Amino acid sequence: MLSSGFLLRWRRRAMRAGVWFKALTAEERGIMVLAPMVVERVKSPTLARIIVEIVKKIRDALDGGLARSLAQAISRSIRIAYLAVIWGHKEAASWALDDGFVRYLAILDLNAPSGWGF
Repeated sequence: MLSSGFLLRWRRRAMRAGVWFKALTAEERGIMVLAPMVVERVKSPTLARIIVEIVKKIRDALDGGLARSLAQAISRSIRIAYLAVIWGHKEAASWALDDGFVRYLAILDLNAPSGWGF
């Protein structure tokens, strides 16, 4: 599972995407550089757990803001549609999972100034 090739691929992806220095601390980068040099396969459960956490951080950083914004926009669209139905707009029930409305809310979130969360 955690082979040196696996670690090198994740390191390469992070570096190419520009998240290597932004998402990881110096210690985490050091582990990702040194582990493939020292072992072919990670056998230590402790080291494996640490590396899995580092890979999760890289994966989350690679997802970017749009994936997170879309996930938040879905729950926000459901709340907005629910409120609109309560206020008497019966057609608003279809807004809840409308792709266009969800994307609109996600883009609003991405373009909102920092600290203006909903």
